Amino acid sequence: MISQNPGRANRPASTASNQASSSGPSRKSESIIHTPSTYATPMAMGPLSLRILHESSRVSLTTLTLPPNTMGFPPLNNRVYTAVFHILSGKVQFTISTSKMSPKEFEATTGSTTSIPPGGTYGFGNPFPEEAEILCFYNPGEWVGCLKDLAGVKGEWMGEECKEILKSWGCVLVEKPEGEAGEMDEGEDDDEDEEMMFQPGLRCMA
Repeated sequence: MISQNPGRANRPASTASNQASSSGPSRKSESIIHTPSTYATPMAMGPLSLRILHESSRVSLTTLTLPPNTMGFPPLNNRVYTAVFHILSGKVQFTISTSKMSPKEFEATTGSTTSIPPGGTYGFGNPFPEEAEILCFYNPGEWVGCLKDLAGVKGEWMGEECKEILKSWGCVLVEKPEGEAGEMDEGEDDDEDEEMMFQPGLRCMA
């Protein structure tokens, strides 16, 4: 069954053909979802532009457009979801950290991909003179509801209302990360970037 309805797919009626056999594990049937381009219209989310391309309970796919010289998300601790960011155009500056890695800043360029696991801390913005666009993947997909709630905020971007929304969705803004992001301790060299790129918990793939 193909569902033209954007958002979570409606489950088809249970039939003998889609029920698992008694000898195997039970699986629930799901719909195929097609989201027309006319549905994925941009909506303002603070200074950013959000488009929801796909939404389901398992995964969601969006794009975020960051105008030049714009703060996207300040560093926040992600407790419940996996996020993957693929840079479609422009450059994006990320601040990242995990329990095993002190805060660092790096530039994600067009074509690169950054994955953030549950428990990771990340933030990003566009301090550059050109617009940037990010393709964003979330699992579980229901977390896209947080972005919808943020899009409904009329007050200050990342003010108290935004902080409460993030908290309700399992994220907490990190006001003062330990250490200074982007700075290296004495004796530290660029080889540490290799640890970030190939660390199983947090990766940036160019």
